[in-house]
Amino acid sequence: MSKWLVILVLLFGVFRANAETPPLPDINGWKIENRDIIHVKTFSDTTTYLGFITTYQNPQNSNEYIRVYARCLPKTISRKKSKGSQDFKDAGSILFKKEEKKDFLTELFGKSDPFIYEKWQTEKDLRTGLDMPPYSVEVWFLCQNGEWIFAADQKIIRESISEALEDQTAMTGQKYSLDTAYHILSISRNDLEQILQARR
Repeated sequence: MSKWLVILVLLFGVFRANAETPPLPDINGWKIENRDIIHVKTFSDTTTYLGFITTYQNPQNSNEYIRVYARCLPKTISRKKSKGSQDFKDAGSILFKKEEKKDFLTELFGKSDPFIYEKWQTEKDLRTGLDMPPYSVEVWFLCQNGEWIFAADQKIIRESISEALEDQTAMTGQKYSLDTAYHILSISRNDLEQILQARR
């Protein structure tokens, strides 16, 4: 009996019914604390940008944070082969100068769509004065069917996706999971085929 009670409690803690899912966090007015780019290097000279992980801090409460995982349309960039060149080109033959990379990423970020939110608060260690690990983390996760689910104190699992290409293992994407729900970000098949064709 106690075994089934534990299972029921865990299931209730992992996911609430969609009707009970709290509203998505509002980051309007919050300041950006940190931003990482979700990307994979299929080859040493080829990078595919898949999304962004941005941490926001509440200006009204410096101990409160929200981390947003956002996906964008995969954009594959390959360095030009010419010696000394600082240019970039994608599989569609659009050229990007090195100094334009920041604008390029800013545009991608502006067109990205959130698929995970994490919200937590920190507390100071009275002995060291440093932030302690959050006691509780709330998670909103977008399922493949377009519905958001909510979880408390559940870890997001990130896995790399790879394929065997040209006698080597190449990274082609990232998979994010929360229990049985998952989200896959990967290089487009069209870009991958063009890259392989260009390398032959």
